[in-house]
Formats: sequence, structure tokens, C-alpha cells
Amino acid sequence: EDIELVKGTDYNITGELAGLKEGTDYMIVYENNVNVTDDKEKAEFKVVGINNYAGEVVKYFDITPATITSSNITLGDAVYQGGVAVRPAVTITVPGGNYTVSYLKAATNAGDEGLVQITYADNKNINTKDSAKEATYKVTAKDLKDVTILEIADQEATGEQLTPEVTVMNGTVKLVKGKDYKVTYGDNKEIGLGTVTIQPADGNKNYT
Repeated sequence: EDIELVKGTDYNITGELAGLKEGTDYMIVYENNVNVTDDKEKAEFKVVGINNYAGEVVKYFDITPATITSSNITLGDAVYQGGVAVRPAVTITVPGGNYTVSYLKAATNAGDEGLVQITYADNKNINTKDSAKEATYKVTAKDLKDVTILEIADQEATGEQLTPEVTVMNGTVKLVKGKDYKVTYGDNKEIGLGTVTIQPADGNKNYT
């Protein structure tokens, strides 16, 4: 046998044809190789002679429905969003799978576990019966370096340490001083740049 079709690796060419070069002596042509096939119409793999070679060798093969497993399901970031339910994006890496997503359990705080349900549309290319229909995720803590501290107005030197109020935002959510974060100030007495440092509030697991 000169041509062997191998699942996952396309094909192997052996025998006399193995000495020929694709693109110089022959080209590969596929037909009906997109959707699931049936007994009436198979997918085709053709080796077609070009230049000094003529004729073609044809192989037929079946395309079966894809079964989506947990390894084909990717969840987006599930970072704490300031008390808002976290619903990470869901991506299925198998092409042709039309689906909808619902969050049976939307997690909110860092460490909480959420549950996603996946519903597949009728599609002969996907084995909906045996495909994965749920995925879980855990909310992770938000790094304070990724929040926004609103601009602090210039302060007038008084000779005493200046401790202006700060406004900290996680997206559209305003953080609460003492609950979400704590503040420490630099010396802030002399003319020049003052410093403000925020850290997670004691006992707060949602920020790092």
C-alpha cells in the first residue's frame, strides 16, 4: 500500500510514491472533508500527479462527530471583581461547536468555586450526548497593583505629615478603606512628591 491515512497525522506515503516530492511531482487534494460523512458520501484524499507525473490515487475516509472533553474547554480569567459575580468567558477549542453558556453557580469571592453549564446546539459534527457539559472555576484574588488609584490633588505643605484621602477602584467598584485595603503614608512634610502605599486590609482574602 502506497498511501496510509493516519488519524491525527494526515497521511504516510510509502513504496514507490515515497520518492516523489509534494509540490514538484504531485499535489494533495481533499474533497468533502469538512462535515461528518455517511455511507453514501465519504471524504476523499487524492494524490494528483503534476509536471512529469499524471493520474491520481484516491483514498476514502470517514469523518466522525467530535466529542468535546474538558481539555477542549478553556475558561478566561476569574479574578475577584469587587463583590460582583465573576463569570469567566468560555471558549471551546473544537471548531464547529455552537453552544450557549449559563452559570449555575456564579462565584464572587476569592477561593469560591463557580459552575458553568454548556448547552450544545443540534449539530451533526459534535457528539453532544457524550461531550462535556459542565466546567468549574475558582475565583482568584486581585493584585492591588492592578487596581486604579484616582489622582490625588496637590497638597499645601504645613510642616506636618500630610495624609490625603485616596480613592481606589476595582473597575467600576470603589474599594472600602479598612475593609479592602489599608493605607500607609510617607513622611510627606517637605515640598516635593508625597507617597501613599496601599496594602490588603488585615484578613482580606480578595486582594493581594
